[in-house]
Amino acid sequence: MAALFIEGVVLSSESVTTKAVYNYTVTATDLYPGKSDLDFCNVTVSYTREGLSNATAVYQPLVLATWQFQGRYMSSGGGGFAITSGEIDLSSGLVFGAVSGATDGGFGGWDAMVTDVVLPANGLASTGTFSSSFHEMIVIGQAFTQSFYNSSSIYSYYQGCSEGGREGCSQQRFDGAAIGAPAFRMPFQQTTNGYAPSSCELEKIRNDTITACDGLGRPRGRCGGEDRSVQTSSNASSSVGSSSSCVAALGSPAANGTVTSQSAKIAEEIYAGVHFLPAATFSDAATSYNSTTDAYYASASGIGVQWVNHFLNNIASTTLSLDNVLTTGSDLTGFNNAGGKVIHFHGESDSSVPTASSVHYHNSVRQIMYPYLGFNERTTPRAEHCAPSSTQPNGPFPQNVLESVIDWVENGVNPEQLNATVLADTTTEVNQTVCSFPLRTGVATRLWSVFDQASYDTWVLDLNSFPMPVY
Repeated sequence: MAALFIEGVVLSSESVTTKAVYNYTVTATDLYPGKSDLDFCNVTVSYTREGLSNATAVYQPLVLATWQFQGRYMSSGGGGFAITSGEIDLSSGLVFGAVSGATDGGFGGWDAMVTDVVLPANGLASTGTFSSSFHEMIVIGQAFTQSFYNSSSIYSYYQGCSEGGREGCSQQRFDGAAIGAPAFRMPFQQTTNGYAPSSCELEKIRNDTITACDGLGRPRGRCGGEDRSVQTSSNASSSVGSSSSCVAALGSPAANGTVTSQSAKIAEEIYAGVHFLPAATFSDAATSYNSTTDAYYASASGIGVQWVNHFLNNIASTTLSLDNVLTTGSDLTGFNNAGGKVIHFHGESDSSVPTASSVHYHNSVRQIMYPYLGFNERTTPRAEHCAPSSTQPNGPFPQNVLESVIDWVENGVNPEQLNATVLADTTTEVNQTVCSFPLRTGVATRLWSVFDQASYDTWVLDLNSFPMPVY
């Protein structure tokens, strides 16, 4: 059947497996609510691509009982270098009455990642057809759902965050998409200037910043929430000379000392360079400790490093010395022409993917496609990367973005304010809202939206090192 809608793709009828599941419960996460008493069929099917003997992918849809199906299909993405997040995100579509689909990308297993298969040997990249697997999952899933329920018309949705958000932005076949903190840009925060601060010093600077923010009249733990006054009212240099104290953790010993001017300068350059909100952690900028020399040292590490090594340098390595890598694309013409709706959200205290990256993407879309009224950007005060902030727990988080997307697509309701819920703390204000960017929730009432030029300007990236527009 796949050959009818994807050239060169052949489904294997012998590979089909099915398993009935009854009274299933989807556990709520930060990104979607839970639901119980669900009945569905877990189906897996393999397919090959003509002419490529080693290109076999496995597609897995969860098919709802007919009385629970609401005419929807939903795809979900992965995180990091994984093309799927497994059962956790795969089952989330069931909450919304949708058939849910995922793919192993042809990586050879559900736990395999692209970094496991992209380099047969150093210097030899073999991307194969991995990048097309995500597209094939969507096309097969939509056709499968229409065929199974004998319906020529279904709504198609997507939900994903981080790498899952980037994957969703790479496709334009949805009626609606909930895109969270898409990993367009890989930040490298190791700005050393010849000095490697301890994580203890950087944490002290961050805590002092939050305290300064509280002094601006914000409720405790709401740093940088309603506006970004803290960006200009406080700076890292105000922490110089203050005492810092940390317990032993992650290979670093317990530390007691004072914040140095070198540490403050590094913190300020990180804030300025990638526009991280000062309330975000310095986790990606953390230094390492050498017990032999009793000194800290800077070394680039993490997923950004692996991306550059595997896909640009074609070597399997987890270390690298590099300043910055930018990857993105903002032409949503296909989405716009089909009337697709996107709600794109990003936590303002994200310490992994800079929030300003999403703001820059939003502005790029507006420049290229204005007026595209189906694209809705939200920056979420006091939220971390795809989750509430542990250090600002009484901040709201938009747990049910996909429901708002569905209401927009199927009922024409464009949410002026996105519903958000306090998930990580006890407070009398459990239900709050998030305005459409660049509007901000009012400081005093948080029930109305305003535009503040000074706040907006702190998000805008000045990429003047590039001799061409960066979208």
